Amino acid sequence: MSGGLFAKALLGGEGGLTPVSVLWSLAAEPALPVLAAGFLQMLYGAVDLMIVGWYCAPAEIAAVSTGSGVMFSLTIAVGGLALGTTVLLGQKFGEGRMEELGPIVGASVCLFGTLGA
Repeated sequence: MSGGLFAKALLGGEGGLTPVSVLWSLAAEPALPVLAAGFLQMLYGAVDLMIVGWYCAPAEIAAVSTGSGVMFSLTIAVGGLALGTTVLLGQKFGEGRMEELGPIVGASVCLFGTLGA
């Protein structure tokens, strides 16, 4: 299959392997809340920095700027861990291995409790 035909099949052309609607529902649609959360977190940091910039000295502005980056990184990390926990729980539930759900939930609660303290 040539490159053009493969691209046409992949994007859902006539007799396509994967229609665009399937690609959208599997990849782009679930990513929208994550992208929105990241955008709102960055907007929060920008507004925070702007308000601090009106009233504080350069040292305080630098501290808030650094803190915003750290908080954004932590938010993304915790979100990724929560997503991983959800995947593990879904796998065990789907396999019918209910006895393995408790240890996963317990480990997640301990992990998030430790991170939150």
